[in-house]
Amino acid sequence: MIKNGIFKIAVLAILFSSLTSQLGAQQVAVRSPVNLKEITNLSDYEVDTPAFAHQNGKKKKWGVFSATFDALPKWTPQISATYYVFFERQQQFVEGDKRYAFVTVTCNYSDIEQGRDRKVAAVVAPNALKRLGKPLGICVQMSVGDKVVAVKSNETGILKKYPKWWENPQVIDTSINKMLDKPSGLLQAREKTVFAYVDMDSYEESK
Repeated sequence: MIKNGIFKIAVLAILFSSLTSQLGAQQVAVRSPVNLKEITNLSDYEVDTPAFAHQNGKKKKWGVFSATFDALPKWTPQISATYYVFFERQQQFVEGDKRYAFVTVTCNYSDIEQGRDRKVAAVVAPNALKRLGKPLGICVQMSVGDKVVAVKSNETGILKKYPKWWENPQVIDTSINKMLDKPSGLLQAREKTVFAYVDMDSYEESK
């Protein structure tokens, strides 16, 4: 009888622990301050120079990589968005350019008010976009403090073989991937480009 009682208690303890873990996981998911709904498609990233900034001649193409999300709490003091874009070059413009290029930037957004379809974005300027080529992968990772709260990616080609390619050393480590270079400063916060003055009310402003 005693052994049976001890066995039942042990089983109940295991069940309670499992249930508590599941509830805890659900609570963590509910507490995420954002619902990351969509990011730029690989076929829909090029945007013409805004009309107010264009004088004459042919409009140039910019690479605009955006994310749309719902902000769930009434206010979120700060959210960080890290943008990762992996390019395949169409040709070598400068000696030393490799076949692939990986660019990234982190932008910090403050005082995010509750609402649907909030937007953030990062931009590559026209000449840099020509040199970088075509994107094979786009990823946006949103964080609050040190905690990642949402991630979404679009990828094609060789990147389909690598889960979480944006943090996979086989893809982004230049000591392993000899066909890759990582130019800095080419991917910028939208607010630092001419697009800062386009549809201002729809986009969060980075610091």
